[in-house]
Amino acid sequence: MIRSVLAISITLALGQQAAYAACTAYPDASCFTGNGPQTITDSGVNTPSYMVSSNDDAASLTLSDSVVDNSAGTMRYGVEVYGNTGASLVATNDTITGQTSVLTDNGDVNVDINNSQLSANGAKSSKGWVTALDVSNDSTTGTTNVTIENGSQITDDVVVYANAAASLNIDDSVINGAISLSAFGDVSDVTTANISNSTIASSSAQPSVLVEGVGDVNVAISHTTITQTGAAQNESSVLAVSDDSDANLSITDSSLQNGAYVYAYQGNSNLDIADSSILGGAYAEITGGNAAINIVNSQIGPADTSSSYTVLASSSGNAASVNIENSTVDGNVGAQALGDESAQGLSQGSSVVSLSQGSTVNGYIYALGIDNTINIDDATLNGNIYTGDDYHDGDTGTVNTTINLSNTAYRDDIKSEDDPSLTDNLAININDGAEIGGLTEDSSQKITGYDNVDVSLNYLNSDEINQVRTLPTDITTLDHTTYFYISNDENVQLDGGSATGGTLPAVRSGSYLLNNVSYATQKTSSDDDGSTYAVAFYTQNGKPGPLPDNGGNTPDDGGDTPDDGGDTPPSSDNVVNDI
Repeated sequence: MIRSVLAISITLALGQQAAYAACTAYPDASCFTGNGPQTITDSGVNTPSYMVSSNDDAASLTLSDSVVDNSAGTMRYGVEVYGNTGASLVATNDTITGQTSVLTDNGDVNVDINNSQLSANGAKSSKGWVTALDVSNDSTTGTTNVTIENGSQITDDVVVYANAAASLNIDDSVINGAISLSAFGDVSDVTTANISNSTIASSSAQPSVLVEGVGDVNVAISHTTITQTGAAQNESSVLAVSDDSDANLSITDSSLQNGAYVYAYQGNSNLDIADSSILGGAYAEITGGNAAINIVNSQIGPADTSSSYTVLASSSGNAASVNIENSTVDGNVGAQALGDESAQGLSQGSSVVSLSQGSTVNGYIYALGIDNTINIDDATLNGNIYTGDDYHDGDTGTVNTTINLSNTAYRDDIKSEDDPSLTDNLAININDGAEIGGLTEDSSQKITGYDNVDVSLNYLNSDEINQVRTLPTDITTLDHTTYFYISNDENVQLDGGSATGGTLPAVRSGSYLLNNVSYATQKTSSDDDGSTYAVAFYTQNGKPGPLPDNGGNTPDDGGDTPDDGGDTPPSSDNVVNDI
């Protein structure tokens, strides 16, 4: 995918010599060569080849309403423009068969393909691409700008190479091949690709769209369909890579058959997806900065089953985050702040996964870092939650995980993957409209692998509250009971107090703050690693009493004042401070 400077220099030299030879050896070709500036404007031409070359100056060709047909392969190129100090091609309403090549040693390159048809006729670049349009700029100061627009159709690949800032803009066009933009200059050089209102159809094993640079790499795909038949689905349709700075990829109102992948070796990786369908997954990885994925109004997956994740943000020791709004992800989601594999010690990075606005994830979540946060608000997770840190055997330290739940019923398992040598703390905040816990003993929610679990009950659905006069000895006979499996060595607290049973502080339920709600736990089964507990919330002698909210009047529920009296909840059998 990356041409060496040596390979480019050889290509330029050979291209220049071939142009001079063509003028004498192929009298049927349109050929303009020599010293000094070569500026050619032509139209209505029918020729097997068109060549413009300057040995010591700039070369420019403006060609319109023409046919260049090198289908016989008698010429080196269909169209070649070579200028020592710069090269320019404007092709309008042309049909060109045979590679179109624009080359320079020292200067700017500007290419505009407008309402034209280009095909390679089997011509290959030095890296094996079957290239319809080959643009090369060996200058370390000259810029490279390529535009393909206005209903242009290109059969075979588009390859752009630069040693400084470069841009590729494709609009309202069809590319039946792969696209490669590689710019390897200074870290201050920006590499930009904008593809809109177009169709990209590639049969290559390479990414359909590959953009590489040393400095910032910015890629925007909008209102575009990208298909790829030569690679597995979990390979990338679009790949954006920066060696020393940030890599940014945005996809809007588009469809990708394979994946979207952004990678930064030193900077930050950002992937933004909106109103799009990406079957092969979404991935942002870095080795020196932060990785962030933002997905809105989109469908991601199903990815190839050989891939562990459909969405993955991975950062080496910094922040990794995934935000999913009003979207569906068919597959697993990961946010991983990885540690240094060459050194002992915990990763100091943090991970965040957020699901909201009606999103659904059909898979598990894995949040990895020293501080992990999972937010689920008005969303559905159909899979387990796994947390941990990128530890090495024998590491010591503390890993903190917080799970915030709102407007969702989450009943799958929550598990720490950490080594027992680490101290693993889990905080679960149950907020407005949230429920947890298995509905039967067989489907108990397993919370395992943590040292300390603290559950904050900031909301309680009134449907979960049992109304009893006397609490039965067996609370599993109550109408509303949930079940949890807890490891033997886990210390669990409810609102900072014992989880074995007691009375809750005032708790919100809808627009009310309720008092006099009690809870009880009961061990229902156990094995060598832990036990299953039933948990029930209840009031005795009436409905729970409402309290004033934020200084307002006490709501009138039409009933008698609740009686907070009653029997003391029974202590569960050898509860290990568990829910």
